[in-house]
Amino acid sequence: QLSMMLMLAQSNPQLFALIGTRANVTKELERVEQQSRLEQLSSAELLSRNTSHWADWLQEYRARLEKDREGAGDSDTWQAERLRVMRASNPKYVLRNYIAQNAIEAAENGDFSE
Repeated sequence: QLSMMLMLAQSNPQLFALIGTRANVTKELERVEQQSRLEQLSSAELLSRNTSHWADWLQEYRARLEKDREGAGDSDTWQAERLRVMRASNPKYVLRNYIAQNAIEAAENGDFSE
């Protein structure tokens, strides 16, 4: 569909202006192609690929932690400060939409117990 829109946009610049920039359309085409390639992978290939991506991410995260730790004097103090900042920045509880929706629907019926 996006390819067809690109062809139309080349012949009609006004239509292209409605669709968006060439960069945005190209980016969307690449995303669709990537999705198509992922859908063609077997379960084993997908698992291997995901495992590899997670392993790479963990390696980068460990390297970042080591770099951050190098700048700190005491490792225990650094870890305590790191945990304090994370706890101050991240929510203790995360409201789930389905739970909120249940409470809203119950409240609309006069039941405020949830």
